[in-house]
Amino acid sequence: VIDALVSPRPYKVGRSSAVIRNVLVHGKGQLFDPALVENVLKKYDDVLAARAEAQSSQLVPVEVPGTPQPANLLSHLV
Repeated sequence: VIDALVSPRPYKVGRSSAVIRNVLVHGKGQLFDPALVENVLKKYDDVLAARAEAQSSQLVPVEVPGTPQPANLLSHLV
């Protein structure tokens, strides 16, 4: 839920951490498990930091044998 709210999408802007915290607090017991919300809020800054770190890490492309690579996907049309 946090990632869905904080991430910008073509149809919406990303929400601030304060807005996300309010969504969690107001949804506690109605939309979200109260114990889960309490635990997330206790470590809220750590959760956001871990998400930011994961977003900023470099993705390494992995070749899977037999899988066409992006540069080769349209080569049969040339």
